[in-house]
Amino acid sequence: MILVGTTAGTGSEVTPVSVLTDSKGRKHSIRDDAVYASLAFGDPSFTYSMPRALTLSTGIDAVAHCVESWFSKKATDLSRAASASGIRKIIRPLSAAAAGVELSPAERSDIYSGSLLGGIAISVTGTCFPHNVGYYLTESRGLPHGLACAVFMEDLLRFELGICPEYASALFRDSGTSPEDLSALAAGCLAGSASEEISMTEDEIERVLPRWENAGSVKNTVGAPDLNCLSGILRNHFLKQR
Repeated sequence: MILVGTTAGTGSEVTPVSVLTDSKGRKHSIRDDAVYASLAFGDPSFTYSMPRALTLSTGIDAVAHCVESWFSKKATDLSRAASASGIRKIIRPLSAAAAGVELSPAERSDIYSGSLLGGIAISVTGTCFPHNVGYYLTESRGLPHGLACAVFMEDLLRFELGICPEYASALFRDSGTSPEDLSALAAGCLAGSASEEISMTEDEIERVLPRWENAGSVKNTVGAPDLNCLSGILRNHFLKQR
């Protein structure tokens, strides 16, 4: 199996993970060493023609991989090094793209390199709750996956700063960023997207919460947010009174 990267986001060409949507529209992650490519062919020039919307949605997915990998219970020194390096590669050019700047080949290459580093990181650690909770926004509202993860990036940062402030601060130090930088990047990528139109009722939130009770990415998050925490996050973002 030879995989060729044509977007700068998922890093799937270097991971043992595949995500499939079943006949009911539900997304599932499949992880097995058999999913690793025999050869991953990474040529950033294949990403040069990506339109802005795809650049933003896949690019912020790569950032989410790096951030979530850092806050995984399975993080190691090597995965953290990949996470921090990936963020450093991506944040400046992706912020420029979010501001409407046309990216140069060198900037495209930086985002692509960062996406591979994010893929390498989550190959070790897996992801955290924004990925799993974000699946629901893609399934039910059609929000592109990377943007769905971006919706909850600030929530993850705020949660971890409350749980392990020194550990969270190490991410910002090693990646040369701040929680404000990462939250602003997520907001910039989301600006003008369908995420701004999403609303939910109390009934919908209560109905969907049980799917995350034993979800792997939720349990994998340092501090393992419970359903009350996730309920509060969803209500804060989306609650629409009946």
